[in-house]
Formats: sequence, structure tokens, C-alpha cells
Amino acid sequence: MIRLTRLSGKQFIVNEELIKFLEATPDTVVTLQNDEKFMVKESVDEVVELTLRYRQASYHAMNDAEMARIILTGHVAPEAKGFRPTR
Repeated sequence: MIRLTRLSGKQFIVNEELIKFLEATPDTVVTLQNDEKFMVKESVDEVVELTLRYRQASYHAMNDAEMARIILTGHVAPEAKGFRPTR
């Protein structure tokens, strides 16, 4: 999740995985996968940087064994997403 600022100055949080694309028109327009659009004060480069930082922090939070498994299989275990199997 990343924090962005509307042109009105109001901040909000968006799930960066739902961003479909960014446009500079010259204001930055964020389009989500559901085609919802909104303009933000941050530049396209700043939104990209925030997204990269969030993803890097998420990957660093995983342990080495989990990271190796993801690299080898391409799949994240449900436990790594915060789910715990019921017994």
C-alpha cells in the first residue's frame, strides 16, 4: 500500500498492485485495474518510486527460505500472505 495525495491535498492509501497505468497530463493520473481514475500531486516518477520501495520492503520482510521458494516456483505460500492453515 502506498500513500498518495489528491490535488485537494487530501492523502489516501492505495493498493499499488491495483495500479494499471500512470499518465502525466501534466497532472499525474492513476488508473486502477477497474478503470477508476484519480489525479494526484505526486509525479509519475514519485509514484513509481513509492511502489518500488514498498515492494522492496515487502520482499525484505520475507525470510531467505521463502524468497528462494518464490524464485524457484513463482508462487507465494498462503502462510506468507498472512493466512494460517486450520487444523
